[in-house]
Amino acid sequence: MAILGLASAGTPVIAQTQTSTTSTPSPAPARVLKAKPTKFTGLITAIDAISFTVANTAKTLAGQTLTIVIAPSTTFQKDGEMATLADFAVGDKATGDYKTDATGTMTAVSLRKK
Repeated sequence: MAILGLASAGTPVIAQTQTSTTSTPSPAPARVLKAKPTKFTGLITAIDAISFTVANTAKTLAGQTLTIVIAPSTTFQKDGEMATLADFAVGDKATGDYKTDATGTMTAVSLRKK
């Protein structure tokens, strides 16, 4: 009879499903660590518009041959002045810095010669 009393009183009956208002916290974004540049010194043994290879003589990597990719952000210096890739050739003694990404690709930060 209670149902009839509600229906006759004109009170609508509404059914709702209850949803949880608690949410699982999302994990914090991973910190992206910027790789510190590694220095190199040596003779350029190959060079083109995409990369160059250096027979490294720097203390940390002495004796290793490094193939380093040239990026749009790579800076070039010759005799302390701004330069371009065209100022470098096979046989030049060069120094500079590169960064290594997660895939192992070495990308030039700078390339310099005196």
